[in-house]
Amino acid sequence: MKKGFGRGGEDRLGVSESLLRQARKSGQLNLSNRQLERVPQNVWHLNEIDAKERAAATAMDANDDAARWWEQVDLVKLILASNRLTELPDEIGRFPALHVLDVHDNRIASISREIGKLGELKKLNLSHNVLETLVDEMGSLVEMTLLFLQYNRLTDLGSVLNRLERLEELDVSHNRLTALPDSMGLLSRLRQMNASHNLLTALPRSMGELVAIQDLDLSNNRLDVFPPIAGMKSIQRLNLQHNRLSNLSSPKTECLSLKEIYLGNNELLAVDAAWLRGFPALIILDIRDNKLSSFPAEVTGCLKLERLDLSNNDISGLPYEMGNMAQLKSLALAGNPLKKLRRDIVQRGTAAILSHLKSRIVQEQEPPNVREAEPVLSGGGRERKLEFRNKRAATIPSDLLSSAACAGVSEVDFSRNALTEFPDGLCQLRDSMRTLSLAHNKLSSLSSAIVSCVQLTRLDLSANSLFDLPDVQPLSNLLELIISYNRFSRIPESVFKIKTLETLLASDNQLCEIDVDGLRNLKRLTSLDMQNNSIAQVPPELGKLNNLRALKLSGNSFRVPRPAVLAKGTEAILQYLRDRIPDA
Repeated sequence: MKKGFGRGGEDRLGVSESLLRQARKSGQLNLSNRQLERVPQNVWHLNEIDAKERAAATAMDANDDAARWWEQVDLVKLILASNRLTELPDEIGRFPALHVLDVHDNRIASISREIGKLGELKKLNLSHNVLETLVDEMGSLVEMTLLFLQYNRLTDLGSVLNRLERLEELDVSHNRLTALPDSMGLLSRLRQMNASHNLLTALPRSMGELVAIQDLDLSNNRLDVFPPIAGMKSIQRLNLQHNRLSNLSSPKTECLSLKEIYLGNNELLAVDAAWLRGFPALIILDIRDNKLSSFPAEVTGCLKLERLDLSNNDISGLPYEMGNMAQLKSLALAGNPLKKLRRDIVQRGTAAILSHLKSRIVQEQEPPNVREAEPVLSGGGRERKLEFRNKRAATIPSDLLSSAACAGVSEVDFSRNALTEFPDGLCQLRDSMRTLSLAHNKLSSLSSAIVSCVQLTRLDLSANSLFDLPDVQPLSNLLELIISYNRFSRIPESVFKIKTLETLLASDNQLCEIDVDGLRNLKRLTSLDMQNNSIAQVPPELGKLNNLRALKLSGNSFRVPRPAVLAKGTEAILQYLRDRIPDA
């Protein structure tokens, strides 16, 4: 090799003529990984051949392809990646026919405004440089479909995106962006966008207008609000890991295409049932490393869900309905204080967990074709009972209620249906109805009309989706209230005002504490069931409720009383608590 020449006969100050001739013929020039600190001048003059060169080429054998200067093509692809370039100079404007310009992995701090002359450019890769700003002229590259700006030092994108309506893929990850421009909504063809590892605290509303977006990565930012995805009709994958989300807002319409959502390492306290219903096509849901204390049974509505990651949360148990999710192939629960699932079951994997949950679902005791109830004799009098259960009915026939009212029915059983609202027609039975069961329905709230049924002595609302009750104090004859298997985080205050109450069953909810002051008001209370909740502490003062004959507290997160004490029964529990009350 001659002194002063590099590989391939390349001069230190230029590129070999053979390589340039090849570029003139193919329209492509690759100068990557050559430790270039600047682009050699003869590259910028690639398509310029003076008269002397033409004469020399003409004198050569016309059959020599390399010598046919008249057959040269415009440069359409220029690769300058993995060098030491510090700028993209004015000369770049000499290649207006470029389709691809790749200068990634350099030290570029500035871009010439002449880049705006590359009107045919479709792909621009400026990643892994040290850019702090972009020139507005980049917005003139209206044919651009791929733009890569990751791993730079950008703090904003300026007006560059305003006219890039053909853009299909955009990567601005690993920068210092604090906001995205309002012009995002103009990118109607954008399919993939990566804005991860920035300093974004909010998103422009126009993000919801990205109708073609399929893959959106906003991970590792500072977002505290779920993005406006209702208008993203094509979105399939959404990554929001490592942000500051504390709640989830539901999309206004169902996102029928969304298959993957990643929400790990946020600050989520709960997952709302309405939010889950917005994603019927979901296959992967990752909510690991948050602060969830429970998970809604509405997840069973995600009929295509195959992978659910709930690792490292504060979940003590799962809804038994999840046992019916046969399509679920992976359920990750490691790092949760599971009190309602034995460790050996969890260790056996997803199939064992689902099997256990399914076994806990209360099985139907009667076949689906239970006939409508007729008046029946009970004891020495004529007790009339209305049974309309296990019908999967969303409403109760009005004529049935009218007939029941005329018959003076005292016992009503509407359990195991699909009721979402309290049947207002039940008010017709307010003077005769003594017991009412609305168990195993889909109630998320209870109408205040219930308080007109003042003759009720037993009310069963178990296995619904209730998290609160109306003011039930007017139910002044109520002896037994069952609210187990719901979503109560506390016992409603009005319950403590029902002076007649003898039995309160509130197991399998999300109760966090025992309100001893409220329970003291229930002078007749003899049975209290608060099993399988999230109670972290049992107040010693509970031991002073001497009327209690049945107290059930197992399946909570508290450490004392220990299981050995709980196993000894109510009196032993109360005595243990009394012994822990500090001396006055």
